[in-house]
Amino acid sequence: MGRGQANLASGLVYEVKTLRYSVAGKTMATIEILKFHQETVQYAGQAKIEVTGEECATHAFKSEEEAINAIILEVEERIVSDHWVQKTENNIKKYLK
Repeated sequence: MGRGQANLASGLVYEVKTLRYSVAGKTMATIEILKFHQETVQYAGQAKIEVTGEECATHAFKSEEEAINAIILEVEERIVSDHWVQKTENNIKKYLK
């Protein structure tokens, strides 16, 4: 994809990579990693928590990996108390004993 610049002051050009965060096969969040083409390339993450409809986002980072790690933390913070997640975590802990 080219790295064109928007001519409008309010315009913004970016790419989107879509990821899924799942627990035991159930999609808990849809994650988007945004790659901004400005003076320097920057990455940010945003997510929609599927079980609640809540949305969250990160600030911009210099690397895609940093943006992914940051949005994963945001997602996990929001789903950790979900019944499905709790049940799955408890089952895994029992199995690992």
